[in-house]
Amino acid sequence: MKWFYINRFGNRLLSSSILERISALLGACVITGLLTVYSYAATTIDVAVVWGPGNVNYEGIHDAVVAFEAANPDIKVQLISGYGVDKFQVALASGVAPDVYHGGDTNIKDWIIMGWAEDITEYIERDPTLSPEDYLTPAWIRSVHDGKVWGIPLEAGPAFALFSNVQHFQEVGLSIPRTIEELEEVNQKLVRETTDGGYQRMGIIPWDIIGRLGNGMFAWGWAFGGSLYDEELQRVTPLDDGVVAALEWLAGFNERYPQPTVDSSIPGSAQPRFAQGRVSMMLGITQTVAGLAAQAPDMVYEISEPPSVPGATNPMWIGGHTIFIANGSKQIPEAYRFLKFVGGTPHGSGILSLKGGFLPAYRYSDVLDVYAKDPKMQRLIELSQTSTHVRARIPAVFEYNEALRRAAEAVLAGEKLPRQALGEVQVEIQPKVDALLGR
Repeated sequence: MKWFYINRFGNRLLSSSILERISALLGACVITGLLTVYSYAATTIDVAVVWGPGNVNYEGIHDAVVAFEAANPDIKVQLISGYGVDKFQVALASGVAPDVYHGGDTNIKDWIIMGWAEDITEYIERDPTLSPEDYLTPAWIRSVHDGKVWGIPLEAGPAFALFSNVQHFQEVGLSIPRTIEELEEVNQKLVRETTDGGYQRMGIIPWDIIGRLGNGMFAWGWAFGGSLYDEELQRVTPLDDGVVAALEWLAGFNERYPQPTVDSSIPGSAQPRFAQGRVSMMLGITQTVAGLAAQAPDMVYEISEPPSVPGATNPMWIGGHTIFIANGSKQIPEAYRFLKFVGGTPHGSGILSLKGGFLPAYRYSDVLDVYAKDPKMQRLIELSQTSTHVRARIPAVFEYNEALRRAAEAVLAGEKLPRQALGEVQVEIQPKVDALLGR
């Protein structure tokens, strides 16, 4: 029988030919401790993802599975597609959950707190080839809770960068704005009105953002120097002065450029509007680059840090997918090797990131060599290095995001004042945070 020798962290130490001799000398095939002899009789692990065939995230994980099995013949991966969060929760309660779950960033903190993930701190600490320093810090800490590690971040997606149409700025002889005050000035000069009171072009539509105004409140709240969560007190802070100022600014912008008129004059969403030249600036993400290459291949645009108030740090936050071992898995060593391959090796991380078109959390991913040849992707990588915000570290952040969206929409509709609406968010969300934290 063929054998190979690996350590528990997935690193092959000796060749099979050498091990055949060792096995003959030992007369037995079991070695205890950190080092274990494995036969080619494969152990099967289940890896579940929410996406299905045709989705770039599914195709990426599929290709990574093929490469993993080729590099690890003692492990067989059963890839399960279309595995929703509700199904995963039921499976956990029933003791039949898949070994590995590939989830997004929005709920990762809640899942960890609720005990869905297996603690892999020991594996990380004893792995000689993987450490927290191998990852972009804001991406790494979204998988950390109470000083322990519960998963591997796959993506370090900067949200949101400012995309600016260079031709429009050349027309008016202006530079791309760096501050909110400059943004106001350039927007006024970039706007083109129609004879019937509508708009042929807007400089920016600040409420038009991927993920709607929930994401917008985080983006503009941080741009105005606000704080949305107090880590020490474990309290959401929608009434922070900067957050209130951001919503007041959005409300004032809406008064000058009414949302119904903008939407009827320039229908669609952020990326198509920008690609069509109907808006000069938009807040975009990594995947916006590929989208614009398809929709507006001849457009010349620049990517920059979003405008902010003086004294504010880079308002972009680092988000993206995280992968973890399900609590109760019976194949933790094998599952860890899979996590490490797709999220902590140059080759595995490269396969996943390139197919998905996202920036890897792992600093040594092969895909970074590919992105280095693309000035747009390289610019996003540069911007992500100075981002410190992590939305996914906030408990109940999905509910928080939705509450902020409803609050902002109510303000823009003229139904509520900014401070009133954000106060209601505080009243609604803090009890949810307390319940999650067991307080």
